[in-house]
Amino acid sequence: MYPSFDLGDNFREYIYSLFDSSLQIKLPGELATMSDEQRMRLGISEANSIRKNIGGAEILAVYDSKNGKGYLFILEQLLTHRIDISADREIFNNLLDNIKER
Repeated sequence: MYPSFDLGDNFREYIYSLFDSSLQIKLPGELATMSDEQRMRLGISEANSIRKNIGGAEILAVYDSKNGKGYLFILEQLLTHRIDISADREIFNNLLDNIKER
């Protein structure tokens, strides 16, 4: 697990860097390292990541078929939600498809 760390103004950039490794160079040193480690732990690559917009929210998601887990980050203007799901790909896709605009 990671030590307690205040992402402060780097919060959104950190989340985006999980899904786009080229953005890690914009983060301060230790955050870039943490981003890379978490990216590997969650099994995220550009090839298996999903990005979609629903209303004013952006969804960044990945399904790690090796471990049977899915991870979703829903970024709204003022809130960010993280959903972890242990399920097969079909259930993960069903969850992703059923996220609607508030």
